[in-house]
Amino acid sequence: MDLTLTVGIAGSIVLIIAWLIETAENIKKHKLIIHPHFAVLYLLGNGLLTYYSYVIGSQVFFWLSIVLMLAIVGELCYSIRLKRR
Repeated sequence: MDLTLTVGIAGSIVLIIAWLIETAENIKKHKLIIHPHFAVLYLLGNGLLTYYSYVIGSQVFFWLSIVLMLAIVGELCYSIRLKRR
């Protein structure tokens, strides 16, 4: 594995860990509220970046985008459930 790929994977792992920590804290406090407009724009932008990373063959950014897209969908679902209470 070359250094560039290693750095890319390490950066992806750090971003995912940071996202998970922040989400876990917000869930504990029951204050995870995501504005639907943000979620739609985020998913659109992330979808475009996912497509771009696939086209250029960047596996690191492709999988990072997929994981973060799943995270925002999960947070949005949780946020909607909290608003209904």
